Amino acid sequence: MLDEACALAAPMQEDVSMPPIKKIVMWLVVIFLVYAIVTSPDDAASIFGTAWDVIVSGVQNVAEFFDSLLRG
Repeated sequence: MLDEACALAAPMQEDVSMPPIKKIVMWLVVIFLVYAIVTSPDDAASIFGTAWDVIVSGVQNVAEFFDSLLRG
């Protein structure tokens, strides 16, 4: 009985280690972001500000949608 429970639980465990390709791509993205910030901080701040505005607007729109659903 215990062996069956362990066998069923085994597939649920996730492998937290990332494949080397994902790690390399992640580091390349991080290095590119640091390079972009260092070489042109004004443009990077503008892009970040625009992205932040899009995220905030999206969250507000989702909240407004659910609010209108609840109020009918």
